[in-house]
Amino acid sequence: MEFPSVVVFSNNCFSKTDSNGRTLGNLFLGWPKDKLAQFYLQNAQPDFSYCNRYYRVTDRQAMTALYSKCKGGVVCHQEDTLCRQSVTASSQKKPGRNALTMLLREIVWSLGCWKTKGFYQWLDDVCPEIVLLQAGDCAFLFHLAMEAARKYNAKLVIYNTEGYYFKNFDYFQGTGLAHFLYPLFSANLKRAIKKAYQVAEQAIFNCDALKEDFSKAIPMNAHVIYTATDFEKVAIGEEKPAGFTTTYAGNFGVGRAESLVEVANALQAVDKGLYLDLYGTIPNSQVQTMFDNCPGIYFHGRVSYEEVTKILQQSDLVIHVESFAEYFKEDSKYAFSTKIADCLATGTCFLVFAPEVFAQTRYLLDNEAAYVVTHRDDLEKTIAEIVNNPDSRMRYCANAEALVAQNHNKETAIGRFQEILRNVVCWCGDKA
Repeated sequence: MEFPSVVVFSNNCFSKTDSNGRTLGNLFLGWPKDKLAQFYLQNAQPDFSYCNRYYRVTDRQAMTALYSKCKGGVVCHQEDTLCRQSVTASSQKKPGRNALTMLLREIVWSLGCWKTKGFYQWLDDVCPEIVLLQAGDCAFLFHLAMEAARKYNAKLVIYNTEGYYFKNFDYFQGTGLAHFLYPLFSANLKRAIKKAYQVAEQAIFNCDALKEDFSKAIPMNAHVIYTATDFEKVAIGEEKPAGFTTTYAGNFGVGRAESLVEVANALQAVDKGLYLDLYGTIPNSQVQTMFDNCPGIYFHGRVSYEEVTKILQQSDLVIHVESFAEYFKEDSKYAFSTKIADCLATGTCFLVFAPEVFAQTRYLLDNEAAYVVTHRDDLEKTIAEIVNNPDSRMRYCANAEALVAQNHNKETAIGRFQEILRNVVCWCGDKA
């Protein structure tokens, strides 16, 4: 079966360092590079191991195009420095995201002043048979993907890991005029999402909860492909550090810092010699202060993905947390962290401290694949059992291993994803 040409429209570029870019990029591993291209918005340098053809238009470039003769984005080439030079601008402060700024952003992009001959020539060179949209909360990106699909008579496929369609509350937490305008922003985004799904040939979601709710709201041909992992269960042997090691590696934002402090305090309550080792980037001074004031936390900074693999496998207990704040319980209920698959695959005892409303929490509970604490009152007791009863640590490991083989195997996920894309063209050809 031939590989169809695909153009991906997304916010993030393919990347080995960014979780969103890595998750989608890895699904295209093995896809012919001359049959793949990406249009993206993020001010970042793409990874050319996935494909060779990138076109980037940032918000700043789209806005500059309104009044400058230097219009449009750039074609990114591995051998030049066009992308690298402009990436340095990412350190400049960006306007806050709220309904007002997002509506203004929609206007800027919808005017289309950034659409140059160079952009259309780039698309002509790609001549896509499939337009794949990585869905987010930008209505203009939905419209742009639909426009490209119509222009080239290509088939639209949507890859979605977010539940923006169901957010009937101001998830920006705006104030004043921005908060007042949220219903307008939401209605505009929902129209674009609904229209795109109605014309899409296929939709791919990252968890069953998101697929089920979308399918109830908008009839569609839908599939689920869970995030895959590169981790492999290994025997650590003499390399394992002495003592009991508890590790979290990942994002400290979205309210997770508070939950991490709770875990560290529970470890200290069980035994003053127990600590929580943290790896990642501290997002702000508030989180920094929280960690500095918690005696049960050892902060190690950011490490590479390869180092994370070794660290997690050498730990006695790997944890993942989510926020128990009411806002995050509503805002992130469809969240399915890319770290879940990695943690399940380590072969290490895995503890999740998160509300039951989260899709990933229910997934782990339903499959009995990890220790799951959904109430604060149970945290210390569960940690005490894990620490003081070594035999209990392997309680869920067999289920975790089976779940990884079933839903998170890298080769299987890539095969399913690419089969869906290739069949889209075949099915449509058969219909004709």
